[in-house]
Amino acid sequence: MLGKVMKHEMKATWKVLFPLAMVLVGVTLIGMLMMKMQVFETDIGALVGLAMLLLYIIGLIALSVTAFIFLLVRFYHSMYGAEGYLSHTLPVTTFSLINGKLLVAVFWHAITSILVYVSAFSLIVTAGLNLGNEGERIKLEELLQQLGDMIGISIPALFGWAIYIV
Repeated sequence: MLGKVMKHEMKATWKVLFPLAMVLVGVTLIGMLMMKMQVFETDIGALVGLAMLLLYIIGLIALSVTAFIFLLVRFYHSMYGAEGYLSHTLPVTTFSLINGKLLVAVFWHAITSILVYVSAFSLIVTAGLNLGNEGERIKLEELLQQLGDMIGISIPALFGWAIYIV
């Protein structure tokens, strides 16, 4: 029965959280496109770039918090609201009911966190690859090595820790 509870919970949360994830992917692609453009070399361009970076960071935080709050509100309404009456009349143990909802929430939280990490990393890499003059662009291997030296940990280890934290 745990699988059925999870299936129905996934159907209920999919409608809101999948579009949020796609918005995050879209914002990342737009941010990477903007980083590839060379409009940030002027004073006005640098100011616009800084404002866009600030909006990007606020957007990442807002999407993460929105997903988290939606999951909390969804749990509350499905357990204690009008839908909760139906949830508790199902022939399912309370353990299965709560764990089904919890596992779906953990899944969506992990997906959102991984997307935020990948989004931030891809924007940093895109910005780093565009450093330097036109003829002497930095190679990806050099950039990752420099980034690893700056933060004091190798990039694969960084990803390993990020996945572990998620």
